[in-house]
Amino acid sequence: QLNEALRQKQSLHDELIEARKSLQQKSLLEADLWRVRREHQEQLQKERRKFEEKRNAEAEKFQVELQEMTRKNHELREQLEDTMKSVEIVRKENSRPAIAVSTAQTSSDE
Repeated sequence: QLNEALRQKQSLHDELIEARKSLQQKSLLEADLWRVRREHQEQLQKERRKFEEKRNAEAEKFQVELQEMTRKNHELREQLEDTMKSVEIVRKENSRPAIAVSTAQTSSDE
């Protein structure tokens, strides 16, 4: 009976050692899991920052292009307005009565 008790004690002791090993392995695996999660989060943050920097650079580039196009559009609009004024002046000059033109020609002939 004493031998049986000693054998059971040894068996329980062996189970305890195995349970401790298993718990240590579980702790190591959890630590690895948290390390991998942290590294993954850091990598995601790096990629997000890189993406945002690229997006901001492109947005800035497009903003500069938009400002340049707006400036050119304004210049072209001013040129168009000047051209339209010139056309209107020529149109008015061309619509003067023919008598005035012939009188001017007659006086220049003399």
